[in-house]
Amino acid sequence: MLEAAHAVQRFGAWAVYGRPLTANEMRQMALAIDLEAAYKSRAKSESYAAWAQKNPGPARLLGEAEALTYG
Repeated sequence: MLEAAHAVQRFGAWAVYGRPLTANEMRQMALAIDLEAAYKSRAKSESYAAWAQKNPGPARLLGEAEALTYG
């Protein structure tokens, strides 16, 4: 989904899919891009706790994704 999201950002939905995106596809792509941004931001931080305190929304998003991934 992330690769598709980047392609849509760069070239547009019509060029990538040949049709408009559904609302669900748009939500999934936005979520994938938000997760990527949060992950990269956290990776640059020296302290996860300090990063989480400054970025509560992305920290919550990553936490939920990790809980779903790792149980």
